[in-house]
Amino acid sequence: MLTLTSIFLVILKKFMKIGLKLFLIYIGIYYVLPLLLGPIYDFSYMDIFIGEVSHSNASIGIALFSFIFLLIYLCGERVNFLNLEKKINIFGFEKVNLLLSMIFLFLAFYFQYKHGISYRQKGRPISEVANVIMPLMILRLYFNAVGISYVGRLARKDRFSRFESNTLFLIALSLTVSSTSAYGVVRGLIFFFIFLEVKGLRGFLFCRSNKVSLIGQLKSVIFLFAVGVSGFLMGLANKWGIERAIESTLDLPFKKFLVIPLRRLSYHYYSFAHSVENNLLNLDFQNLGLDSSLDMLWSRAMFLFGAKISKGEVWSPSRLNIITILNDYGPRTGASPGMLSSANFFPLFPINYILWIVFLSIVFHFLSTVVSGERKPKFLTFILLLLYAQSIVDSSIEFLNPMSNAGISLLFLLFLRLSVRPYKNTVNVRI
Repeated sequence: MLTLTSIFLVILKKFMKIGLKLFLIYIGIYYVLPLLLGPIYDFSYMDIFIGEVSHSNASIGIALFSFIFLLIYLCGERVNFLNLEKKINIFGFEKVNLLLSMIFLFLAFYFQYKHGISYRQKGRPISEVANVIMPLMILRLYFNAVGISYVGRLARKDRFSRFESNTLFLIALSLTVSSTSAYGVVRGLIFFFIFLEVKGLRGFLFCRSNKVSLIGQLKSVIFLFAVGVSGFLMGLANKWGIERAIESTLDLPFKKFLVIPLRRLSYHYYSFAHSVENNLLNLDFQNLGLDSSLDMLWSRAMFLFGAKISKGEVWSPSRLNIITILNDYGPRTGASPGMLSSANFFPLFPINYILWIVFLSIVFHFLSTVVSGERKPKFLTFILLLLYAQSIVDSSIEFLNPMSNAGISLLFLLFLRLSVRPYKNTVNVRI
């Protein structure tokens, strides 16, 4: 009996790994939630998509994908998959980071003054404003990684200097000011919570102890609600403007209010369900995905040399996805296919899925290693990790382009992993 209990504790401990939790949170938010809430609305919130899909096939696909990921992730840990011990920290230069955060803040205010929060929907093409957009994008991606490194240090109870706390405040302000999407403002707010943790106000990102506190759980719910509402309003504001977004939100009945975020969350789910039925063996679609990624690489390279080039109808994998799944779309919009559907942008089913899941297990394992420590992370920490993971895994083929958001984020993730040694938990379970 004791042996069986010990085995169960070992299995439970494995399932409590940060990487697995992060994967399950992603699956829960972007795939399970739209699927479970769909019958309440008779899936009417999916009327923006091109047609009906088989929800039973999608459910089986999600379950199978998750099961294979679980096996590969746990096997990878068992054999110390890519267990890098060499330590190289490019994020530890305090004064350099402070200087860069000042430049970031200046560019953020300049960008907001010139282009506003609706830039993604109505702004000028990147080729016309590349001198501002490109440095702003790179600094944003760099400081996203710096934030993850600071969270890891908080988990290990490291001390922070005055330079680092000032840097965090400037990063949080810059991310919020330069936001043009819901994700941007959510990330900015979480960085403010990191700043408060660094300044000694505990309980935002990590548990104070292993005991469950009712007040602590209530605080977490309030923080999550504030972050969620802010992100929701920003998502509407970048399309309609702030005043109309607030007015429309206040006037909506609660049931219709839920349709708006649910519709946005269902993009990944529908992309996967549609892809399973139409693109598993579609070489034409997969060739288009590769071509669009190469086109993006070429256009970004031309921006660096100041050249202006004309884009075709499909200039990125996200653009290809939105054309594939939506009835109506804007001239400059795109929609990432999501973690599961991304596998279909590569040929050779089912090998593409296996290789993609191996890659995902490495990404989630790296993030888990970076933020593992003595302190247990709360849900807000997982949201920050989720946002970073999404920049890499939401559109698989884009990471092959070293000048894309995914390619740069992947490079910074490698440096994040090299900046720490794996945290060794001294608590062992005897079998």
